[in-house]
Amino acid sequence: MNAGRAVGLSDGAERAGERSAPGPLQSRVSIRTALVLMAVIMMLPLLAMVGFVIYRGAQEAGALARMAVVDAAHTRAQAIENQLRQLGDYLGAIAERPLVRALDPARCDPLLEQLRDLDRRLASVGLRTRAGNSLCLRSPAARAGVVDPGDAPWLREALGAGGFHVSNAFFGKITQDWVVALSAPVRDDSGRRTGAVVITVSLQVFEPLMVSGGAVEGAVLALVDRSGTVLYRSLDNARWRGRKAFDDRMPQIERTRAAEGLDGVERIYASADIPAAGWRVLAGQPAAVVSGSVRRQILESVLVWGLLAVLACALALAAARSIGSRIERLRVLVRAAGGGHTEVPIPAGGPAEIAELAQEFNRMLAARRRSEEELRGMAQRLVTLQDKERRDIARELHDRVGQNLAALSINLARLAGGRGAGAERRAHIAECASLVEQTGLIVQDVLTELKPPMLANYGLLDALRFHARDFSRRTGIEVAVAEGDDGARLPLDVEMALFRIAQAALNNTAQHARAKGVRVLLERAKGRVKFEVRDDGVGFDVERALASGRLGLTAMRERAEAIGGSLRIESSAESGARIIVEVENA
Repeated sequence: MNAGRAVGLSDGAERAGERSAPGPLQSRVSIRTALVLMAVIMMLPLLAMVGFVIYRGAQEAGALARMAVVDAAHTRAQAIENQLRQLGDYLGAIAERPLVRALDPARCDPLLEQLRDLDRRLASVGLRTRAGNSLCLRSPAARAGVVDPGDAPWLREALGAGGFHVSNAFFGKITQDWVVALSAPVRDDSGRRTGAVVITVSLQVFEPLMVSGGAVEGAVLALVDRSGTVLYRSLDNARWRGRKAFDDRMPQIERTRAAEGLDGVERIYASADIPAAGWRVLAGQPAAVVSGSVRRQILESVLVWGLLAVLACALALAAARSIGSRIERLRVLVRAAGGGHTEVPIPAGGPAEIAELAQEFNRMLAARRRSEEELRGMAQRLVTLQDKERRDIARELHDRVGQNLAALSINLARLAGGRGAGAERRAHIAECASLVEQTGLIVQDVLTELKPPMLANYGLLDALRFHARDFSRRTGIEVAVAEGDDGARLPLDVEMALFRIAQAALNNTAQHARAKGVRVLLERAKGRVKFEVRDDGVGFDVERALASGRLGLTAMRERAEAIGGSLRIESSAESGARIIVEVENA
């Protein structure tokens, strides 16, 4: 039933919207259109950003490929540097041995023979005198004799070096293979160079250090000595080993450089020095591989960002459709609520802002319904209160004025009949005059109850004292009226409301409390008024009395709220009842 009611309201609101004249808001762009336009506008900088990201990705891919080349060159160079330095330390320790320093061909240090037997990577081990004489040579094809330093540049360099020395590659006559010579100077007790410890190693010893695990196809690693001779090349090593790859020493490469290799393949090269020998490691990757990596990075970026862009557009369209439909529903229900249909709630769904707006609107509808119910209840109570006051006035006039008027009518009838002696007529006339006087007083009392003249002329406290004396005279209950300030007047509507509340409280005390005394207190401080009526009676159940609507408590509260105040009721069997009214800014 509610669903049908809601549908009917929506249809009615739609028809009302169709009949309404187009306003300035209807000519504006809808939220759905605005969201789609926003998505399109956002795509423009997004496309620019995507292009920039793709460009940066390509740059980074190329940089990573170049960094891999640089890392490969430096890693191998460091490994060879470490091995050469270890050999240099080893040769330096051998050169300090006494039998080695003696350079006596008849007394060779047995360590030289053991060294050759222990490390088969060594092509030969021996000593050289300053003149170039070969001593204690240990080699598979060892031949003692004198080698002219002039005929062996590496030997001349070794004998002239002040420390550890690594030669360029040369073809060994003893080993019949491409080797390099490593030497350390031998000194006498005075520190003068007298010869050198020399070992020769095959170029094959560097192959394990130059192996590249997982290298891309076409990548190359090369070890080149100071003269530009290839000591090792990962591709076609047998073909290029011992061949001079450069006219002079290999030129320095800053970071990376594209160049054509020995085999004619275009590569991206990086180089790293080996300070211990003056050699250099050269690493290269095919330029096609590097460019392919860049293209692959660009393609992946385009695909990813393209999918994200499509997804973003789809989400924007879905969000626009969802928000637009919910706002349309909200518009229909708001229009229905504007037409007085406050019982139709708005579904609290969708985005957080729309859901929050729906909740706030539903709370507003609920508050409006409560306000309407409170207004209806207040109107009913006001009518009831007015009817009660009218009945009270009618009862007073009937009971008190009506009796006097009836008696007055009888006496006037007797006078009109002419019966009785003159003394009796005079008595009837005197009685009529007394009745008229009493009736006037009764009417005056009723008017005083309706609008006390003491309240208008002298203020709340004097009016309360006057009413308290009359109340005590009629009920026998002592009433004390006190104030806690300088006695300045309050606004007339505030005084009237407090006076009526006091009247109602005293009437309840007289009828129900069985009290002996009542205390009325008025306190004022900094614009705040506190008004209290307290009795010493038996008390009552506040919640039950409020729920039943008895004792005039609801009317008291409404009078307090009408002047912007609040009413609080406290009651117990031990301390009696307290009616407290507090008014701010009075």
